[in-house]
Amino acid sequence: MEASREDVSQGSISEDSRGRWDFWLGVGLVVHLAGIYFFENWVMQNIWGGLVIGLAMWKRGGELRSVFAETTWLRWVGGWLVVQFFLGFALAHEQEGLGVYFMRAWDVVAVPAVLGIWVCFLRRGQGIESVTVYFIALIGFLTAVISFLSFYSAEGLFPHARLMNQFVNWWWNNGLHPVLTGLTFAFAAVCMLLIFLKEERKWLSWSALVGFGVLLFMLFFAHTRGALLALAAGLPVALLGARNWRALIGLVVSGVAFGAYLWTYANVGSLPSPDQFEGKEIVVSGKSLLERQDAGRFGLYRVLLEGNTSAIDWIIGRGLWAKDHGKDDGMTEWAFHPHSIFVSMLVHHGIVGMAFLAWFLGLAAWRAIRLWLTGRPEWLSLLAFGCAGQLFDGHLVFSLTSIPRIEPLLILFPAAVALTLGSPKLKST
Repeated sequence: MEASREDVSQGSISEDSRGRWDFWLGVGLVVHLAGIYFFENWVMQNIWGGLVIGLAMWKRGGELRSVFAETTWLRWVGGWLVVQFFLGFALAHEQEGLGVYFMRAWDVVAVPAVLGIWVCFLRRGQGIESVTVYFIALIGFLTAVISFLSFYSAEGLFPHARLMNQFVNWWWNNGLHPVLTGLTFAFAAVCMLLIFLKEERKWLSWSALVGFGVLLFMLFFAHTRGALLALAAGLPVALLGARNWRALIGLVVSGVAFGAYLWTYANVGSLPSPDQFEGKEIVVSGKSLLERQDAGRFGLYRVLLEGNTSAIDWIIGRGLWAKDHGKDDGMTEWAFHPHSIFVSMLVHHGIVGMAFLAWFLGLAAWRAIRLWLTGRPEWLSLLAFGCAGQLFDGHLVFSLTSIPRIEPLLILFPAAVALTLGSPKLKST
């Protein structure tokens, strides 16, 4: 009897220890995903990711190996990353520095590892995916409010001149790009809406609605149509999937937020000259969200695709090291990445790569639809948002080190959840 009690006691201690490690591993995983909001560069975000992966291999190595053995789509992603990395050397049109080789090699290891860790947590049914949505909504709201007040309060609160600029996430030292600001804050806004639609605690539900409206109002000042397109894809899916009266309220708040933006923009006075903010010149945008043109996107796509000069280029691409930056005559700035995950895939990996991407996103969408039909619209909503948002922005889909760094948040996270939770056999995908 005494031995039995001792065994039970040791087992309880072991389970408590396991729970603590799982908690901190989950925290690390969620913070790594939301790092785009507050980590200033990809180095810090990937150092954090490396710590998470190392902890997972140390404490959950056996479970992680089991997940890879049982999850078909995860093995395909890992295999694809290995193939595209080594194929890149064979197809290289130009040499790259060691830093680029290291970054892509890190992607080969880190992307499957992070996806595998997500699958480990999701298969346990502990609700980490819901916690992540709440956390992204909260951190997105806080960084947006801090950025908005900082960006527009250099010479008094909300001076008219500042409302004519393109709002950026000022949490970063030099300001995150307006397009990435719009997309990431819009993603957080969709998370806020999903919380409002599903949350049973009234105080939290109505707080999320307020956060949703405030986030929408602020992100419109980034003047990026990419965020508007993504919202147009993600919001209807969420509202239609709610199937309750809250969807109508969400729709009304969306309209009010956009109307408030248009009214504010129309009543800020005449367009000022370029202003100064802490010694840095800020270029003033003279066009509203609805007046801006394509910013040279299609010209850039034409320049990049003109580099495909042979059948091999079109079939398997020009390799991972192919030139994917440039400038068209109609562009005012040099583009440092293709500004579309689909064009990027076509340039680097050709029709074969596009087929793989279509398979991955198609399978994720199919399983997300299954979840949507069972009353869980959040994953189809977020996946639709991500795909639409990356239609005219983004770089490498399966990467933690791409230039914009938004692919894990906008694509890989909702896809991984949909692929796992929407599987016909949760423990054998």
